[in-house]
Amino acid sequence: MALFLVSCSNNFALALFADDVGLSDFLVATTGHGAVKFVHYAAKNMLVTSDSPVAGHQLLAEAPDTSCYVAGRDLENGQVTWRRNVCASKNQMSHHVVAAAQETWWSMDSLGVVRGWSMDKGNLLWDALVPQPTNQPRLLVPPSAKPTIVGAVAEEIMVVLDATTGEALGTPLLASQVLRDNGCSSRGEARWLQLVSQDEDKWSALIGWAHQRDGVVSSNGSDLLMVSLQLK
Repeated sequence: MALFLVSCSNNFALALFADDVGLSDFLVATTGHGAVKFVHYAAKNMLVTSDSPVAGHQLLAEAPDTSCYVAGRDLENGQVTWRRNVCASKNQMSHHVVAAAQETWWSMDSLGVVRGWSMDKGNLLWDALVPQPTNQPRLLVPPSAKPTIVGAVAEEIMVVLDATTGEALGTPLLASQVLRDNGCSSRGEARWLQLVSQDEDKWSALIGWAHQRDGVVSSNGSDLLMVSLQLK
């Protein structure tokens, strides 16, 4: 009995040591990425994690390099169900972003490659290409359990895609041009911030911009514009 207790005690101490010291190694080995920045809880106890920026509309002065990995973990047993490299380029300086709903998740890399994936198996459903590569890829998804559109953003350009098929809906939209068409002027860079689904076939988008004077952004001059999208 004494030997059994000693053996259990040694194993228990080793387990604590491994958990405390090797946590980062464990995350990298199982999910392919290190520090978790994106977390999404989906149906059937699925947890999606990645080291991409948290919010699709997050604007970063310098986009950090990312691992290009996204993983799905079963919350009932903690096991990794699937792990995917979502970057089309093998370049180590790649960036990626992720957006997710209940049954589908989407990725976009710095080459402008957008992909739709199944939530349960992590299977590739479709891929599409945005005309302009970018070091700050962004994905905009309307708040919904089953979004019907996805906005792939590269700088000021947004391409709206069918969330199920990846088909482009309409032509690429330039934020600054949309502002001018609506009687607004901006000396600063205009940004697509969010997509809003009004009903089954009507959508709106939110654009934000800040006025500049002599190259300096005026925080008091920041504005927002909600526009209706004409998509076919």
